[in-house]
Amino acid sequence: MKTEINLLITLLSLTIYSSTLQAQWIDVTPADTSFGFGKMSFINDQIGFVAGNSNNSISKTIDGGSSWTTIQVDSTLVSDLHFVSPLVGYVAGNVVFPTSLRNLSKTIDGGITWQAVAPEINSYSNVYFKDANVGFVTAQWGATFKTVNAGISWIKVDSSSGNDMLDKSFYSASSDTAYFAGWDGTFAYQGVISKTTDNGNTWTNTMPIGWNSSISSIHMINGTSGFFTLGLWGSPNGQYIYKTQNGFASLDSILKPVQNVYDIFFTSMNEGYLLADSGIYSTNNGGISFVQEQAFTNGIYIGKFERAENTLYATNGSKVFKKQLITGVHELASKESFVIFPNPSNSIVFIEGTFEGVVHLLDITGNVVKQIVKNNFKTEFIVSDLSKGIYFIKSGINTQKLIVN
Repeated sequence: MKTEINLLITLLSLTIYSSTLQAQWIDVTPADTSFGFGKMSFINDQIGFVAGNSNNSISKTIDGGSSWTTIQVDSTLVSDLHFVSPLVGYVAGNVVFPTSLRNLSKTIDGGITWQAVAPEINSYSNVYFKDANVGFVTAQWGATFKTVNAGISWIKVDSSSGNDMLDKSFYSASSDTAYFAGWDGTFAYQGVISKTTDNGNTWTNTMPIGWNSSISSIHMINGTSGFFTLGLWGSPNGQYIYKTQNGFASLDSILKPVQNVYDIFFTSMNEGYLLADSGIYSTNNGGISFVQEQAFTNGIYIGKFERAENTLYATNGSKVFKKQLITGVHELASKESFVIFPNPSNSIVFIEGTFEGVVHLLDITGNVVKQIVKNNFKTEFIVSDLSKGIYFIKSGINTQKLIVN
């Protein structure tokens, strides 16, 4: 019996690996490509937003990129965006006219109207919300502000040495540990990675790089393990991806397969993706070797990954692609993993898993319709009061689809 189980596990692992290799990148570029696509924010694998740098337009999809609509963002030139639901989102950027200063704008109606929600300073470069209430915004010259009430009020927090949040990586929505990466706010452009363990109230420089280059991308797998790249391509330092498994106390390096790598995304210490001028590359052996999965011929010196459930989106500045991810054992065993049953259901649903915390039930538009407190291995909740349809049960990065019939 034990031999048969081991064989089944081996076959399942091979199937997962084979399916990962067979998954293809699909071009889902919006029809209007005049403003380019440099930033992305996805609510789930179907609902998302993309925006170009230095333009006041956003494209929105509700069907996984099959179709898009255009949203205008008043006079703000978008440098970053983050939506927490299909209706509620934030845009950071410069302004077109000083008389209509909106450096950080918020919409609560899906982009029909926008309102300034942060102190008016020179300009904001990045915005990130870890949940519906707690968010961060950084100014171009290093000031970092935090809100705990969905943008109603903001406090200035020390992001350490004027660090500009060029990239950010929260371990998970339920964790208070996060890393912001970028530069030190000086014209020396020293790379800095700042860490918080108290939900962004205080920050420390976990690793001042000391090289004359900002951190172009960081991706943490958990609170201590992750990867980062430098924006310095012309020197030996910029030829590598750096990884740590001890919170940056020490580093290992991986030789990049190509130059001009703009973003990285790793699902484990072995499996990951690079986005570069020439295309998207993947590794399944920790960076010993890489395979090109998607070639680019029209990159414009920018690129970004965005994960939405088990879909990975990528943009190279002028195109938007997506790929279905096949999750491995490392993710199924994460602290937010769970199973739900029966599914479909019209009465009671059980959530089973070892973690404890708040689980969110979302409708098809991304709005939270229930918050379930899970404090036992098996927790039940009622769905008979819900309309028939598709819902999503979400904890951290793990999401399960639920059908109410």
